[in-house]
Amino acid sequence: MPGSGGVVVRQPDQSENPPGSGAQRMVPGRVPLPVWRWGVLDSFLAALCNGPSASFLSAFAVELGAGGGILGLLLALNTFLANGLQLQGAAWARFLNDCMWEQFRDERRFSPLATVPLQDGKLAAEVLEESMAKGFAGAMVGTLPHGEHGGNLDDPSLDPFWETASKLKAAIVMHPMFVCGEQRLADYDLVNGIGRLVDSSIAVSRLLFSGHILKYSGMKFMLSHGGAALPYGLGRLARSHVVQAGKVADPRNGFAAMYFDTCIFDSDSLDYLVQKAGVDHVMLGSDAPFPIGDPEPLKVFNDAKLTPAQKQLILSTTAQTIFKVRADAWTRS
Repeated sequence: MPGSGGVVVRQPDQSENPPGSGAQRMVPGRVPLPVWRWGVLDSFLAALCNGPSASFLSAFAVELGAGGGILGLLLALNTFLANGLQLQGAAWARFLNDCMWEQFRDERRFSPLATVPLQDGKLAAEVLEESMAKGFAGAMVGTLPHGEHGGNLDDPSLDPFWETASKLKAAIVMHPMFVCGEQRLADYDLVNGIGRLVDSSIAVSRLLFSGHILKYSGMKFMLSHGGAALPYGLGRLARSHVVQAGKVADPRNGFAAMYFDTCIFDSDSLDYLVQKAGVDHVMLGSDAPFPIGDPEPLKVFNDAKLTPAQKQLILSTTAQTIFKVRADAWTRS
């Protein structure tokens, strides 16, 4: 599941279409929009709007075959374009979702996740409901509802989105975006090395202390990158809960309801995550095709101390339970 990567913000002219969209596609309103530009993100948009390349899809097909019985793969190409915009966010989200649905409609191995415009909770709820009705497997959100302007996922203005996600029993996958204004991350590729884990940990800690995970218990909330620092810092959060004497929700309860991927690059860490979260709350993940992603996600998985039954849960059963996987994903003809 891709993240937001190294990002440069620029201002296009008023007539510019979304990158890679071709002249025939227009964003409603045609007003100046800040566009997040990066080579990988541009290639995603080109793939969505002009057709995915054979090499792009074949890489995932290899993993499907190597999995020994995995018949479907959940693919999220959320570039967070909609989440970072102050204007026309819903139009961008719908545009991306239309491209995603159009291009992957006949690729039954792939069940796409929707983009939602988190800068407006009511619009995000509308787009989520539309996407789930169309057949999307769930939705993917970033850590910062207003992109470079920040924001928090527990902001009351987003309650309509969380309420709708709970009502629809939707799977919501959260992926980090970036850490605003932290100069210490400028070197050594620390944005990818540790910054995104910090970003995720802060965003979800707020959801745990606010009680959102339990309040909107109908949704299935999944955190990328093995839960970032949360599985290992949960005790400290729990101690903070005690110190605050009932002013915040118990993070242990919210944590127990969350789901996680296996993209942590280390089999010992995966063993710990399974022990901490429960094997039925862990699913295979790769973060492909980003450079920081795991090029061999099955290696860490196979090196972990897992029984055949546990492997089946992580590879397939749990994902089928929480995501609305397309019905034809399991056909071979």
